[in-house]
Amino acid sequence: SEQCAVRRKEIQAVLRRADDRWRELEGRLHATEEEVLKHSCEALKEPLGLQSSDLEKWTEGGLRRKVRGRLESLILAPLAARMRQQVCLSSETSSQLPADTDEASCHVLDDIAECWEDEVEPLLLAAGVADAKIERRARRRAKIPGSAPDLKVEAQERPAIWSKALRALEALMPPILRLAGFLEAEVSASAMDSLVSAAQAIVSRAVCDWRFQ
Repeated sequence: SEQCAVRRKEIQAVLRRADDRWRELEGRLHATEEEVLKHSCEALKEPLGLQSSDLEKWTEGGLRRKVRGRLESLILAPLAARMRQQVCLSSETSSQLPADTDEASCHVLDDIAECWEDEVEPLLLAAGVADAKIERRARRRAKIPGSAPDLKVEAQERPAIWSKALRALEALMPPILRLAGFLEAEVSASAMDSLVSAAQAIVSRAVCDWRFQ
């Protein structure tokens, strides 16, 4: 159970860090989008005929859809694809996705979360329940006069109870470690700064493309 607790803590820490960094990146990109569009509306109002109302057009073919789609296709989608390739979930995990799932549109972080919730966590919960039963049985026997705890039986039962959960955790560790490496290499603070800087040019170009499409 101690080994499971350690692995569980390690895995959850990496998943939280990955989710936090991805959300931070999305937030910074969206903030850059807003800032550049606001500037563009003022600077390009005269030469391109850009209107303030254009900033509210989220409909198909509208300016906002054009810009957001460009950021997704040039920054977020390639980054998510590289993350999936590096993390490289096992074929068993990938095969559990629905048959009609487009792998390119399904984020690998969602896949890992699904694996955790559907496979690993139920095993941990079941092991915890079984372990608690052994603990209650031991306490009950300890209250019986002249009864000694059967430490040998407990020593055999507890590892067996946690073995499936531990195997599931250990199987998840390699992709988790690869995910941690990817975060440091491609979603670090400096890497996000570079992506956000690139987003400024992408948004400006998308505005021009939308106006002359």
